[in-house]
Amino acid sequence: QTDDVLVGVNGQLFKGDVDLLLDIIFECDPETGIFLTIFREGHLFHVIARGPLGCAFEYAKPEITEAAIKKLADANISEREEYRIFEVLRDINRNCVIIDTEPSLMATFASPVWLIQNRLWEVLLAVILIYGATLTVSWMLFAIAVVLLGLYFRQAQLTLQRSFNLMRQRQMWMVLAARSIQEVQETCRQFDPK
Repeated sequence: QTDDVLVGVNGQLFKGDVDLLLDIIFECDPETGIFLTIFREGHLFHVIARGPLGCAFEYAKPEITEAAIKKLADANISEREEYRIFEVLRDINRNCVIIDTEPSLMATFASPVWLIQNRLWEVLLAVILIYGATLTVSWMLFAIAVVLLGLYFRQAQLTLQRSFNLMRQRQMWMVLAARSIQEVQETCRQFDPK
């Protein structure tokens, strides 16, 4: 957002200029990305960028820079490998849903449990109907359906979560890197206590 300050790169204070920052971002590995620490409204949060950010950079005002550096010095930042990307979707009543973008093995091997966990009721109903219909025909057809649906959910889990939350009138609010869902909740409450 406007007035965000990029204060850290890979967990360290960034002291370079705009050209150096652009070089670092353009040269990062698209698979692992680059770990950035952002200062917004007096609080820090992290993102993992896998390419250009699509924004213009300018130098921060000295007072904002000092506050950001002080906040970064007090922050507890772990190794990059401990962080995962989370998406936070929020509805008009400010109720949030947090999506962990890491693939879940439960979606592959226990699809109905994963669907219940993520409250994808419509998809769960379809899966139960498919299981029931194939089981009445043949146990082999049922086994094939279980395997194929497991493979499908392994590939489509993030898309399903996003699309059903958008259908439920939730919009993308934040994308951030954190070590746990609790850390995501704490970060979100810094920007919106309700």
